[in-house]
Amino acid sequence: MKHSSGASDFETPRTPLVENPLIPAARLQLPNGCITARQAIAVGDIISHSGASLRLDNRHGLHLFADDEAAAAALRARIADDESLAPLSDAPAIVACPGVRWCRRGLCDAFALADAVRLKLGLTPASKCVHISGCPNDCAQAAAVS
Repeated sequence: MKHSSGASDFETPRTPLVENPLIPAARLQLPNGCITARQAIAVGDIISHSGASLRLDNRHGLHLFADDEAAAAALRARIADDESLAPLSDAPAIVACPGVRWCRRGLCDAFALADAVRLKLGLTPASKCVHISGCPNDCAQAAAVS
């Protein structure tokens, strides 16, 4: 595509299409953005042995991607077999800032509130997301998703 800047024309570089898009295999929800050492090692082992790709999202989640459907099914099976990852597999997506735990602007313990909401809701679909901020700065970005 050609553009004119007034002084000279220039060509906009085209982004190549991805020939082999990755297949979403699993999403792990990290409660309050936290992961234990055992869980981190388990995720690392799964990725290193399967060749999966890992992406972080802004909802305290980890997304694992595979090259094809068979590899995605194998990833899901490995996650299901690891008892340390079970709490992360079907956890509700609740995003909270730390609040008074380590933010000087915090007015409440947003992590404690998130934990209470998580317990009250039980296991909910990960497509639902609750955002909890500990002050008017809205670090959990609740207003952005409403």
